[in-house]
Amino acid sequence: WNTLTSLPLRAFAFGSDERFYLAEGGQGRILVFDTTNGARLQSLAFGGQLRDPRDMAFGPDGLLYVADGTRVVRFDPNLPGQPEILVPPARGGLMSARALDFGPAGDLYVVDRARGGVVRFDAATGAYLGDAVAPGSLEAGEAIAIAPKLRAVRPGHSGHWFDPDRSGEGWLVEVLPDGRAAVLWFTYPADGESDEQLWLTGAGTIDDDAIVIPDLLRARGGRFGPGFDPDDIELSSWGPLTLRFDDCRSGRAEWSGPGDYGTGARAMQRLAGIEGLPCERVPRPAAADRPGLSGQWYDPAQDGQGWLLQEVRPGELFLAWFTYDRDGTPAWIVGSGRLDDRIATFDELLITRGTRFGDDFDSADVDLLPWGDANWTFETCTTSTIVWTTGDPAFSSGQLQPDRLTRLESIDCALETPD
Repeated sequence: WNTLTSLPLRAFAFGSDERFYLAEGGQGRILVFDTTNGARLQSLAFGGQLRDPRDMAFGPDGLLYVADGTRVVRFDPNLPGQPEILVPPARGGLMSARALDFGPAGDLYVVDRARGGVVRFDAATGAYLGDAVAPGSLEAGEAIAIAPKLRAVRPGHSGHWFDPDRSGEGWLVEVLPDGRAAVLWFTYPADGESDEQLWLTGAGTIDDDAIVIPDLLRARGGRFGPGFDPDDIELSSWGPLTLRFDDCRSGRAEWSGPGDYGTGARAMQRLAGIEGLPCERVPRPAAADRPGLSGQWYDPAQDGQGWLLQEVRPGELFLAWFTYDRDGTPAWIVGSGRLDDRIATFDELLITRGTRFGDDFDSADVDLLPWGDANWTFETCTTSTIVWTTGDPAFSSGQLQPDRLTRLESIDCALETPD
């Protein structure tokens, strides 16, 4: 494009006008070329209008911004030879502008090589907005790139989350259509309460990198077995919960509960995801060994208790049953099972005992006790039958007809309708 290969070429940028802009330091110019044929066009800056160009980029406003020595200048591509000094020397302490980029809010970020920091300016006015990276933090900074913020909450965040230091409790997360989400928290009562287990449930919304549940509900009073009556269930407000995600693998849970539960926060990590819903890749269509059964299920005749299923691996399901014992005490039962065609077999369901909520929790005190087994047959994508046996005297063997209550975002059911 230019036969003078000895020119000190410093930076380049592509415009939306099929033009290529090239900063040249020897004569302080911005050379312009036609990207369709390489033809040289009228220069945008010339006659030493630039002092020491080091980087340039087009802003959201369509203007070309140049890191030029001790300052930042900008050009309207339609007005050659008319630079505007946006950030004069020394504004915000700027001493050596070496690189620049625009943040998601449109602010201008400039690498100050001499001071070893990054300075933030208002891209419209040039006003100093503060130091994005404190002076002295960088050594010989020459470049900058601002990646768009990962929208942390996505369909692939559905799954099982826990604190590795607190194995035995956790959060089951469902990312639902239309910006909604649901969370089931299986844990233990506060110290001084007589119950052995506690489960909390709530629905809320997705707010950028967080799932916000305005009010978790605590349930008790239902009697396990054929005498279950939804009218016996007592629902009480427990308090808000926010799950804030750093990325696809880690985050933080923040809550404000009543009385001895108090306000707290805890780090969390992903324990298991949903097969076919990778967080960092495009969701995959449902298949025979993961037909899209993940979600909440309940029997309408026994509204107030139910199951959450998660397809964690091909042909493998995780089950959590949120229910009550014969005395109306909250209970949760968990287990892993195999899926063969339309029948899921859970050979070992477990119930826990032994510890308390919050700072009184100790993983070493958690007892995993055998509860029973179950076979779950899915007639369709929305109807099913579960049959279970248990030897726990606080419960009884039986069967129910669960219907699907929730469906995860980006997961369709591929279970074929039987002939």
